[in-house]
Amino acid sequence: MAQDKKHQHARQGNSFYGGRPRHTQNRHKAKLDEIKKSLTHRSNVKRNYFKMLKKEGLSIPELESKFSDEKEKTKKTEKKVEEESGDESGDESDGSDGSGSDEEQGGFFEGETSDAEVDDLEEDEEEEKEDNEEEEKPTKRRKPLPDQQPPTKEQLREIHESQKPRKPITFKERAALAKERKEKAREEREAQIQKNREDRERKLKKRAKLTKQMTKTTRTGQPLMTPRINRILDQLKQ
Repeated sequence: MAQDKKHQHARQGNSFYGGRPRHTQNRHKAKLDEIKKSLTHRSNVKRNYFKMLKKEGLSIPELESKFSDEKEKTKKTEKKVEEESGDESGDESDGSDGSGSDEEQGGFFEGETSDAEVDDLEEDEEEEKEDNEEEEKPTKRRKPLPDQQPPTKEQLREIHESQKPRKPITFKERAALAKERKEKAREEREAQIQKNREDRERKLKKRAKLTKQMTKTTRTGQPLMTPRINRILDQLKQ
């Protein structure tokens, strides 16, 4: 009687784990939790992304139909994972329970897109935005370049001379340059003095001539009016 109770207690203790070893049940449960977590993440990403598309006025069904083939591949992959997890359980009843929970997951997350699909949708959306921005930008016309003519020989020679390194000037050369500058300044000063002297002489001659004309008189001693009138007319012209 005591042995029967002991065996019954042992069976009841293992009934919580489905009659399977603890490590097998934990591995199966961890895999299911991982699948649930990934599907939940995908669902949230898809939901938020479609909300964003809806706000921008894009049609969501067209984007979903674009990736219908990839959705089927994702479903097949999920079913394969479910079958492998069912094989690891080793118990048909437990496998049926696990498959039931997986079916609930498949029904709840039906039509979910994978991370790759979401990335593709985001890339397409970014490309569309860039295209729209480029179309909105006004086209800027480049200014035509001025007609560039090749440099002449003289210009090339000047450029060549300017690029040559200058030699340091010696003391004798500096003295010769200073003497040359002084001589040139003296010649310019003498030329200016000579020019002023000539202008003065010319003005004196003109004044003497005008005075002589103004002092002319007639036979009776009266001054001639012709030179005076001409003098007045010249002043008016000036």
